[in-house]
Amino acid sequence: MNNHSGVFVNSVESSPLRPRQESTINCASCSAAGAVCLLSLSHSAAVSEEASHYSEHLHDNAMSQLRFQMGSSVDAQIKNINNFILARTGCHGQEYPGFLTLNQANRWMLTKPMGSVFVIYAKGKIRGKEYCHFLNAVRAVNMVYVDFQTNRGGRITGRGRSYPPYPGSLGPATSTAPFVGIITQETASGGSHLHAARQPGSFEPDTLSLRVSAFIKF
Repeated sequence: MNNHSGVFVNSVESSPLRPRQESTINCASCSAAGAVCLLSLSHSAAVSEEASHYSEHLHDNAMSQLRFQMGSSVDAQIKNINNFILARTGCHGQEYPGFLTLNQANRWMLTKPMGSVFVIYAKGKIRGKEYCHFLNAVRAVNMVYVDFQTNRGGRITGRGRSYPPYPGSLGPATSTAPFVGIITQETASGGSHLHAARQPGSFEPDTLSLRVSAFIKF
């Protein structure tokens, strides 16, 4: 699902020369918007800013990290993400109760119909360091994990100057297991690894704990 419309799902403008932290902490809103795009089969169906605005009324400071993260806890984030997707697509989230290992999550997701879309909260280690991250997955013959946070555009200044984009930013990153796309994207060879089974942002499989919500198109 490459970007031919000029719309970036991660709508926080950022560039390697003009980075913005907000484009790296908004994985919850990117996964919410990404699920809407996947369910709608349209890259321009939703952007992260719309998902952030959806939960904005919950917070005093509209520009706080909570706005970009869609909640102050994982439970709140999942609830807000699921409600945003329901409001935009009419699809109710089927949340698995509790955490799953990677093998358990894959087995459960593969019981869903072909084309089902998932929102996944992952926590585990990447190269020995603890991370947590929201991303999407799609039920195909095998599971495909999708990260729309890497789909972010270069920043334009008031003088109209454009900055170079991040590598591989025209579409979401993909893999065969959970990963953090922006870790891969911000490495020197990021663009060439954003669709690899193993990449710099891949979680160590044995360390993963996952929360999964399924969205089924009828």
